[in-house]
Amino acid sequence: GASVGRADFAKKALEGARRSSVRFGRLHMKPGKPTTFATLDSRSFFDEVEGEKRWAFALPGNPVSALTTASLLVVPCLKRLQGVARSNCAPCELPVT
Repeated sequence: GASVGRADFAKKALEGARRSSVRFGRLHMKPGKPTTFATLDSRSFFDEVEGEKRWAFALPGNPVSALTTASLLVVPCLKRLQGVARSNCAPCELPVT
């Protein structure tokens, strides 16, 4: 998982990958601050078609943080990639009592 500071090996790996671009490396939210998102050219891994993009999320190592950021970021992203309408991709809202 991702971490804050020198222990964030996932972000370092994404930054060091060939033909990669880290889009964000920190979020201003708790839990979930050390979340990283990057895009990589498919040729970063194999000799595939140039120009195809791969998306990579590096989630926090803390289980609660990982679940929170996956629910808020990764699941809506995957739903959109499946063709689900944007209005149906937002995380559910629960009333606070």
